[in-house]
Amino acid sequence: MAGTTAMLRTKGSIPLTGVCGRPKNLQKGVCTMSAKTFGKIDHTKVKRGHMMALVYWVEVQAVYDGGADLRVRDIADNKDFEIHGFNLVKKCYSADVYEKEVKTTKTDMAEKLIAAHNMPFTVEFEKADGTIRMLRGKLISPEPLMGRSTVLDFDVQDKDPLRLVDHRSIKSLILDNVKYVLK
Repeated sequence: MAGTTAMLRTKGSIPLTGVCGRPKNLQKGVCTMSAKTFGKIDHTKVKRGHMMALVYWVEVQAVYDGGADLRVRDIADNKDFEIHGFNLVKKCYSADVYEKEVKTTKTDMAEKLIAAHNMPFTVEFEKADGTIRMLRGKLISPEPLMGRSTVLDFDVQDKDPLRLVDHRSIKSLILDNVKYVLK
């Protein structure tokens, strides 16, 4: 891993030199993020070696260098920033990309959906009126196994983005690099 750099960059950002990524696969590099994104952290107390988690929900705007570099838009504040380096991009989750397809049961897909905290997904399900719906989103509030979960629909911008997904009507689910389809 020597000689590689992972970097997040936004305009007007505060540089943080330290450790990026998951604890199991630490990558030394440079992370930068706007002061606004610090939430409850006092940015003046951040020191080299501190452990932090960066959670952004983004829409890809442009892909460069075979996917090594991305320009993305933060869906929370509608601001663009760039992600540089395969090491950082490979650690991202996608609601759209999957490597394999697995046939499974509705119960298994429902279990995976209710455990999908902080992971984007695409779920195909039948609405109450009988129409089929594809929804890209994230889990807000899970319900028991064959109930309904409240999810945030990433593609709704002009009205309330909260939707209910009935676990009994799930047809497919893209989650964590796998597309699950009904047997």
